Amino acid sequence: MGVGRMARSGHWPCHRPLAAPPPPSVSTQYLLSMVVEYFGRVGLPGHLYNRIHFFLALYIASDMEEDNPTSKRSIFQFLLGREHWPDLYKEFLKLKVEFFHAMEHRAWVTPDLCEEVCRG
Repeated sequence: MGVGRMARSGHWPCHRPLAAPPPPSVSTQYLLSMVVEYFGRVGLPGHLYNRIHFFLALYIASDMEEDNPTSKRSIFQFLLGREHWPDLYKEFLKLKVEFFHAMEHRAWVTPDLCEEVCRG
C-alpha cells in the first residue's frame, strides 16, 4: 500500500505521534555556526553552495573543535556511503584542502562569533 493510499485510508504503520526532535546541543550549534562562518569566508553566492560544501565545512569545523576520528569517519560514511567511503575519502580530503585555501586558511572561529551567528 503506497503512502497516498495509507493517508486516505487512515492505516498508518505507526499509531503514536512522532516526537519533536530534541534541541541541538551547544556543541552542534557551534559546529553549525562555524559552517555558516566558513561559507561567509569563502564568499560564494549562497545558491552556489551544495551538500559537499556543507560537509567540507563541517569536517573542518569538527577537526577544529573536536578532532574526533570517529566523528570525522561518520561524516565520510554519511556523505560517501558506508560501502564506498574507503575508496572516496582521499578525494574528499583533497577537496577539503581546496575549501580551506578558499577560506584563506582561517578556520578558527571565536566563541563570541559562534554566539553571534547562533543569534542570527
